[in-house]
Amino acid sequence: MYELIEVDLDQLDLDEWNVDEELVEEFLDLDIETMPIPLISDDYSIIDGIHRLNALLKLNYNKVYVYRGIERFKTT
Repeated sequence: MYELIEVDLDQLDLDEWNVDEELVEEFLDLDIETMPIPLISDDYSIIDGIHRLNALLKLNYNKVYVYRGIERFKTT
């Protein structure tokens, strides 16, 4: 399950994965707000959307909406 949350971009490790800067540059030319919302894990590790998030940083975004994974089942 995922919850939609707003995070500061500086909370995320935008160098966590190999970032293709050419792809980031391509995202700068697109309507990034209509693209899928990035996914992060419950520990704020990026699951999907590293290039979109890096493009948003270059566009001077400080906060973004992401889907964050949450525990579906809890053990007792």
